[in-house]
Amino acid sequence: MIWWTLSALAAGAYAWYVTLIASRNKVREAMSSVDVHLTQRHDLVPNLVALAGQYMQHERDLLAEVTRLREAATHAGGRSAGELGARFGVEAQLGAHVGQVFARLEAYPDLKSDGPLRDASVFERLEKHFLENEQDAVKAVFSVQGLSFGGSGQNNGLAFVNLKHWSERESPELHANAVAGRAMGA
Repeated sequence: MIWWTLSALAAGAYAWYVTLIASRNKVREAMSSVDVHLTQRHDLVPNLVALAGQYMQHERDLLAEVTRLREAATHAGGRSAGELGARFGVEAQLGAHVGQVFARLEAYPDLKSDGPLRDASVFERLEKHFLENEQDAVKAVFSVQGLSFGGSGQNNGLAFVNLKHWSERESPELHANAVAGRAMGA
């Protein structure tokens, strides 16, 4: 009878031990899966930082060039034909650089997560507006979903609107401020 009792106790202890080991292995497997997902997420951070760095470098270069051209236009003077021609050349360059309109998009879908920028319909409307309604002033539109200078998220986006050269947009309704004003009302 003692053998039966000891055998039952040993079998029970072995079953308990096997259950503990199986549970430990399941926890390790789950934690390993979490680690893999977190590592993949962490591996995306340098890509995001590099992308943001490219945008910041573009903005930095553009602002530096606009500042340089503004300074050159401010100091350009004289009344002779050559000096006036040089001044208007600098002004044309300044207008071309300032003419790059940056539009920031934020869509608030009733505080629900129902898709990135409502399935890109905001971008489609924006691009359609610029490429169809503003075709006399706009050369190209480049848009990025999920990222803005204010941060990242599914309801953020950027649109870079490249205007045609200043000489092609002499009419006041084709100036950058007029194009941007109509876009804000669209």
